[in-house]
This record gives sequence, structure tokens and C-alpha cells, in this order.
Amino acid sequence: IQGRQQARKLPNPDTGR
Repeated sequence: IQGRQQARKLPNPDTGR
């Protein structure tokens, strides 16, 4: 899932934060 790289820029459901 690419959500990890996007998590740095904005909160994503993938990181749950």
C-alpha cells in the first residue's frame, strides 16, 4: 500500500493516525 509515503504529508486511514 502506498499509504505509508502519503502518511508523511497527510494522515491516511492506512496508518490510522
